[in-house]
Amino acid sequence: MTMLPPLITQGEVEQQILTLSNGLEEATELYGQLAEDAAEREYEYKHRHASRIVRLADDGRKMTALTRAAMADLEASAEFRLHLLAKARKETTKEAMLSLRHRIDAMRTLAANVRYQTETRR
Repeated sequence: MTMLPPLITQGEVEQQILTLSNGLEEATELYGQLAEDAAEREYEYKHRHASRIVRLADDGRKMTALTRAAMADLEASAEFRLHLLAKARKETTKEAMLSLRHRIDAMRTLAANVRYQTETRR
């Protein structure tokens, strides 16, 4: 004989929605913090890169713009790495938020189905 899974109640669905909503709220707060960090890292990288290009242009040595840019890239590589990592953390959190939203939408659909089944059994 096949065992049927237990029926889910409206209260259980609502509790799941509440849990997911709390998770989404936390992820949203984290995303805000990570967005600020990513912006700061991008500023640090661009500032260091631009400063190096200006210093190289002012030092009197003859070099092409491409060489100056390459030297600036090398000097600012640590900041660029931190910028990319911060951006990746921000994007990962954004994807987690999207996943939570989809899960909440699925639970809303389930809640509507449970409501409908409850009302038709009366």
